Amino acid sequence: MSFLITIFVLMIIFSLVEKGSKKELLKNKGNDAFIVRAPKLYVWISIIATVFISTAATAAFIYDEDSKGFWSVIIFGIILFCAACANSTLARTVRINVKDDFFEYRTFFWRIYHIRYSDIQEVRLGKNWLSFKLDSKRFFVETSNYNFELFIEMLESKKVSVINTHK
Repeated sequence: MSFLITIFVLMIIFSLVEKGSKKELLKNKGNDAFIVRAPKLYVWISIIATVFISTAATAAFIYDEDSKGFWSVIIFGIILFCAACANSTLARTVRINVKDDFFEYRTFFWRIYHIRYSDIQEVRLGKNWLSFKLDSKRFFVETSNYNFELFIEMLESKKVSVINTHK
């Protein structure tokens, strides 16, 4: 039964994200500027998961009478670290102005790169991500991000060739 509930909840989440993506795409189509970003629903899910895991780790440490509580906290800490790394994609954004010959890419640590379309050496489109190479650094944008389709259109309009690795 819990398996079916999990599938049902995931279906609702994905349908909400898809509906929001279409709404955002229609809102920004034809605008001079737009932002490629992760859905805000992902942020809320990550906050709830982080609070739940932190609470479980604290409860395991406080209410465990033998030394297993310490190892539970270590394991939950590792899980939290992995979740934080996975959620680092939530902070990445691409800010695009149609009239400019560059775009802004913001990383998880809020470092902003101004990337000229002419400086991009290679663009690869996978099933879940798009990566582009600039000098020796590689940048990633998730395909589930809002306005991703507009970003692809901008790359193609600026004569940047996109290699599709997902077939």
